[in-house]
Amino acid sequence: MDRLRSPVIEESNYSVRIDKKDQHAQSDDTETSDLNVLREEDSSRPGLGEVAEGQSDVDIHSQMRAGEDSDKDSDTRTSSDEANKENVTTRMGESVAKHVPLQVRFLHKIIQEWFAAKYFSSMISRLNLDHLETYLYEQLPLINPADLHHILRFTCALYPPSCHIIIKHLLSYRTEEGDVPEYIMNCVFLCLAEYIGDYSPNVLEALSEICMENITIHSDDSRLLQQSKVMLLEVASTNGIRIRKLLLADLVLSAKEDVLHFNSGIMMTVLDTLEETELSRWDQTLKEEDYSNILKFIAKFPMLRKASLKFPDQPPRVDEGTTVSLQEKDQTGAHPTWYQQTIKLTAEAEMSREGGKLEISNTGVKLDVPPNAFEDDVDHVLLQMKIILPGAFDELASSFTSNTSTVVELLPNNLRLKETVSLTIPHCLELEADHNDGSNMAKIFISHHKEGTPPIWEEKPNLPYSLDDTKCTICLESFCWVKVQINGAIVKGKKIQVYTAGKELVHGDDIVELEVGYYPDLPGGGEILRNNESLILLLKKPFIFLKKGKKPLTLTLQKVVPSSWKPADVSQEIPFQCIADSEERSCPFVFENENKGRSLPVFIFWISQGDRGFRLTMRPQLKGINI
Repeated sequence: MDRLRSPVIEESNYSVRIDKKDQHAQSDDTETSDLNVLREEDSSRPGLGEVAEGQSDVDIHSQMRAGEDSDKDSDTRTSSDEANKENVTTRMGESVAKHVPLQVRFLHKIIQEWFAAKYFSSMISRLNLDHLETYLYEQLPLINPADLHHILRFTCALYPPSCHIIIKHLLSYRTEEGDVPEYIMNCVFLCLAEYIGDYSPNVLEALSEICMENITIHSDDSRLLQQSKVMLLEVASTNGIRIRKLLLADLVLSAKEDVLHFNSGIMMTVLDTLEETELSRWDQTLKEEDYSNILKFIAKFPMLRKASLKFPDQPPRVDEGTTVSLQEKDQTGAHPTWYQQTIKLTAEAEMSREGGKLEISNTGVKLDVPPNAFEDDVDHVLLQMKIILPGAFDELASSFTSNTSTVVELLPNNLRLKETVSLTIPHCLELEADHNDGSNMAKIFISHHKEGTPPIWEEKPNLPYSLDDTKCTICLESFCWVKVQINGAIVKGKKIQVYTAGKELVHGDDIVELEVGYYPDLPGGGEILRNNESLILLLKKPFIFLKKGKKPLTLTLQKVVPSSWKPADVSQEIPFQCIADSEERSCPFVFENENKGRSLPVFIFWISQGDRGFRLTMRPQLKGINI
């Protein structure tokens, strides 16, 4: 059985007496028979096949005795005929078996949890799916995950439609600091590992809520638990789900190419959506080659913004080919020196006449400098590249395509070039399928304004460029500010991120304040969230906002569980023109609990534009809930 971190569940003996008729009772029934009734029938199925890993088989010992117990010596002298008379009575000439007591001993309560889950899943499987969610949110608080977590795990396997609801319920347990306890997170991963079937939108939504929490993989986690976490993280990455933070504690052995090896034999590939990681290894000093390979592996995470590396000794000098730079940060007291990398929306590099590349991680912004691009009298140049956040300058939108590409500053300003350099910048527009059939697909603007003053944009119609579904690559003759405006005739829609955020809910609060909003899907988006420290991001999902029809984005409350939480508004709209102008907007939703008591609310919204939409399910961030 996989051990949850806390509390420890100890083995116990449970006995049950059952009266049962045996139609074939004979005198030799006094002998004890051992019945192996619970076997690993399908050890290949995730979770169930390894649920008793490392333990002996579970046996049920039954003893059937005729009449009252007596001294063994006298029993052995009882003749077969006398035993038959004792065990069998006659009624109308037919043999009828007497009631014989059956004593069953459970060597571990996991057997009882299995049958409890069997009964529970059988009961909820009869419910209409519309009522399933409400019923489970009412009943699940009665099952203590610290003591009866196997009931939840088995239920996820026996009735998969309940899995995503069980996951969201478990994520509602919080410490006073607002975090999900680690043993609850372990239970969450093991429950989801029991899930059988395709990853439906509901399950992926539950997985996205998991990935909003800090996820830790320990060296003392069981191999099954480690494998469950790695598998689900890779599923999240494949489906584009943001992974907030991953901590790897004392288990990384080495890195080879695109695979990280754990000391348990588990392997993890590059997670494309991981934003922050912390890697520690206190139990031994890694080899110099291991340090370098691990850093190179971390550098391959395209969305990584921060990496913290904690080792007992200072890492050796890393070869110049490693793209991760470490900045030493001193800690006092019992904490050894550790090293961290913070990726910002800037990049710089010393470039020689041989040329090279300059790239801002996790943004799609890239500069390619060919050989001999600088003037003859220039041997080396410190090149800088910065992404200008949308709020850095006020600029009125003039069309649906305004403010839909990343604005980039190249320094030194006005650096003259003998050869053109290629600048790649992303955009957030959904283009028509045949957009490459015509010319004049985009306009290129540059500015050479002074630092601290607003940009003075100048169109450059003769600059060569290429445009595809996600980016525009421009050939530049000098360093400056650069932006792109795509022709609206080839634009179908705009890529946005819809999010839910809220203020922290303290135990006993009867009012919940949520925000549902959007921002353009560009690097540096989310200004409202950055400027409001009291808002905690709960969930976000990508959506394509269509230009045709000029319909608004509608935010509709579909359901609240429990129903005692009453909303002030059930529907709000973000106007079409607001999103057309790329103006970030957020709508408040306030709920009050009429019961004035402790409850864990769940809010389900339908986000739509016309007949297109998706569902967002979330709980507010909770504090002070004791488990």
